[in-house]
Amino acid sequence: MKISKSQINNFVFYISYTLILMSVMFYYVNGINKVLNILSDFAIAVLIFNFAIQAKKYKKKEIFILFLLIILSILVTFFSKEKQIMRLVLLICTAISIDFKKFVKYDFKVKIIFAAIIITCYYLGLTEVYYMYREDGTIRSSMGFSHPNVFGGFIFSIICDYIFLRAKKLNILDVIIIVSSSFIVSYFSDSRTSQICIILVLIGAIFVKFDKMKILDCKVMKIFIRNSFFIFAIMSFLLAYLYSQNNPIVINLNEKFSGRISFISRFFEEYDIHLFGQEIEIVGTVLSQKTGKAAWILDNAYSMILLRYGLITFLLMGYALNKFFRYAYKENKYILIIMLIFLILRDC
Repeated sequence: MKISKSQINNFVFYISYTLILMSVMFYYVNGINKVLNILSDFAIAVLIFNFAIQAKKYKKKEIFILFLLIILSILVTFFSKEKQIMRLVLLICTAISIDFKKFVKYDFKVKIIFAAIIITCYYLGLTEVYYMYREDGTIRSSMGFSHPNVFGGFIFSIICDYIFLRAKKLNILDVIIIVSSSFIVSYFSDSRTSQICIILVLIGAIFVKFDKMKILDCKVMKIFIRNSFFIFAIMSFLLAYLYSQNNPIVINLNEKFSGRISFISRFFEEYDIHLFGQEIEIVGTVLSQKTGKAAWILDNAYSMILLRYGLITFLLMGYALNKFFRYAYKENKYILIIMLIFLILRDC
């Protein structure tokens, strides 16, 4: 049986994506860090080769734009010493023949399998064991991931896949499964943001299914959604500025959000904004406990993108999300709009 170029490209894409996902999810499983780094670098090399093979499928203008994006990602990697943007750009550049729904199905299955393996390793004592304690004494477990919020984030992404696949057939059993996943996140990691976002995405999916007024289509809502990345980013930066000015309302908000706003403010005091980003020191809570260094964390994605990956990356990401929302509206993919809005909101 003859294998087409499209089938080869798809196979290479999925293998590369799997290796990259594995390098992220399994990072805190004991003894395999070095192997994961090698696999991730191998995936990057394969994606570059795959892009070169697929070049004929693109128009000259598209090739030029994608080539510029790859060059930008290399520059950002050089200055930031982080490979996330390069991985993302290469996956996008080689996804020309990937069916989105099939990709979501694959992502859903592989994340469930990987999460199950990691949690099993956690209970077998084969992962880093990390607990946090809230002021009220609530114990938060990372469940084999780097942080309780990371565990919550992966569960949230799995639920987003599930809701996307079940959106048109959503029934009471689906609602029970989704609500139960929110309680699981609450019980094990007490990741409040992920827990709330799971429920909000569920409510949004139900709303979209029965919304006869087409509220998402009103002009004001469209403008807000299309520009949500920049709107939420400006809100984050403004809160950080007000915190630095000792605004009592923001100081109170900072306490309720576990000090997130104060860290944004402190990072902007420590680092300038550069076009292609810069190397930023992060001292996570696990490393803080091991070394005795004070925790130095930036949970706000907008600030991290702007400071670590640079102004150009920040602007391009906002532009790309704006274009994606326009596409989703054009294709009437309202469930994608709902999920992406809460993914963006979660990173505030």
